[in-house]
Amino acid sequence: MTFLHPILLGAGIACISIPIIIHFFMRRRRRPMPWAAMRFLMEAYKRRRRRLQFEQWLLLALRCLLIALLALAFGRPMLGDGIDGGRRTVTIVLDDSMTSTANGAFEGLRDQALALIDDLNGLRGDTVGFITTAPATARVSPPSPDLDAVRRLIENHRPTDAVQDLAGALDLVDTSDGA
Repeated sequence: MTFLHPILLGAGIACISIPIIIHFFMRRRRRPMPWAAMRFLMEAYKRRRRRLQFEQWLLLALRCLLIALLALAFGRPMLGDGIDGGRRTVTIVLDDSMTSTANGAFEGLRDQALALIDDLNGLRGDTVGFITTAPATARVSPPSPDLDAVRRLIENHRPTDAVQDLAGALDLVDTSDGA
């Protein structure tokens, strides 16, 4: 089991010490001040002392358990490898417009897309699609389980002189996913 937010889990587990510290600070012994009815109160306390101590320890355990459950909930436990533990469908939108050629940005974007494909697992059933942002030469590859084919498609793609249309590319993502 893995956790989506392990830092929150760790912080929550550390917070379990708060009720324990409060419990031990409240147990300080105070010197009793003698007065007329003190003897009767001490006798009643001695008779109920064991039960009171049990109740205090039980209450402390419940407080710690509540904090531990909250920490576990905030940590968001997951079963499996990925965020959803199952197959993923990823659509890569690559900016191949004229602005992406400045300072070698296109090569960096292409390398990031290829690294994303490397992270996917074809045996698990992951699929990947490919869409470009230049409308004149828009390339749309619907999600496919053949990760190597999409990888070759991205490796061989070159930037164009066209203007970017990111909104149009995102509309294509919606239609290619069947959403």
